[in-house]
Amino acid sequence: MQVLVRLVDGLHFQSRAAALVEGRPADRSWSLPAGPSLGEARARVGADPVRMLFEHAAGPVGVDGQAGVFLHGHRLVQIDGSTSNVPDTEANRAFFGGPSNAAGPSPFPKVRWVIAAEAGTQALLGASFGPWTTGEQPLARDLLCHLAPGMITLADRDFLSHRLASDLAATGAHFLWRAKASFALTPVQVLDDGTHLAELKPARAADGPPLTVRVIEYTVHSTTADGETTSELFCLVTDLVDPEQWPMLDLACAYPARWPVEIGYAQCI
Repeated sequence: MQVLVRLVDGLHFQSRAAALVEGRPADRSWSLPAGPSLGEARARVGADPVRMLFEHAAGPVGVDGQAGVFLHGHRLVQIDGSTSNVPDTEANRAFFGGPSNAAGPSPFPKVRWVIAAEAGTQALLGASFGPWTTGEQPLARDLLCHLAPGMITLADRDFLSHRLASDLAATGAHFLWRAKASFALTPVQVLDDGTHLAELKPARAADGPPLTVRVIEYTVHSTTADGETTSELFCLVTDLVDPEQWPMLDLACAYPARWPVEIGYAQCI
């Protein structure tokens, strides 16, 4: 019911105004259906109307000069994923599955999702869903069709791989992704700004040649409310290899743009 109200809110007043302009009677000739009938009708039509609505509405909305949307003329796009509970039905458990432990399965089945969203506005470009056991990288690959030249993607440690980076680069978009501490990168050349070039190697030789990437390392120090000081090392990997065109500080400052998107969609999906 809440979804329907949001979709049709204002339509009655729009039709009433049109009727008055055209000189037609403006009396409402229909009555609001009961809640149960709306649910039954919604079940009959399936997911296609919502999917079509999403595909029609999704896309970047940020404009030049809007805070957090662009970096050196390139649109910043966050790729992120997580899991969410779905209703506990036999069909959902069979399709989505979920975690379990010695005490038994989780109270609810879980869907795994990955989204591509515009930084600065949190506008969704695309979304991909799958069973709980699906990895985030395969779901992210489904979103490559929403990327294009002139975009820089931001992603956390779970997305970096030779295959996904290669597939994304083929779209013309760029990547600025964080690497895990254990991620192996072979240094090639130290650059004047302290960053270095490295080889991002494939898991198998048949997957193609290594990618030349730029590695940016820095430490973030922070102080908690109770005065405790903490530090965290960040290692960013990017195909933006020219330090004059893409200064290290600009890229390091752009990466946190992914956090508002991550927090916002983790709360609402």
